[in-house]
Amino acid sequence: MTMFVSPTTNRRKSSRLSFFIFEFHATPIFQRTCFSIAFTIAGIGIANLVPIAFSAAGNQPDISSSTGMSIVTTIGYLGTLMAPAPVGLAAELTGFPAVYSTMAAMLGLIFIFAPLVKSRTDEA
Repeated sequence: MTMFVSPTTNRRKSSRLSFFIFEFHATPIFQRTCFSIAFTIAGIGIANLVPIAFSAAGNQPDISSSTGMSIVTTIGYLGTLMAPAPVGLAAELTGFPAVYSTMAAMLGLIFIFAPLVKSRTDEA
């Protein structure tokens, strides 16, 4: 036979520190603060990709600067318009943690492979 244990009984038995941490993390203000900090850090990390892409497109030796810029701009707009649907579908199927972890891993790959791109442009 199982006995019903109310949430208040469980809270009384838990230590004060774990109760404080649970209640503090559950507040909307704390969550909003964490989200704001996370988006700020992500924005600082991602914001420099666009100028680098435009600079690389304008400095391609085989095509004109205007053609390179239009190609990068078109790819950027396509990514902005086409990415939300597959990301939403993946989030529906797997959940947000898997989707955001995958996107973080892809950004990590950009960070890892960035020196390779720089060394190729320095050799040319």
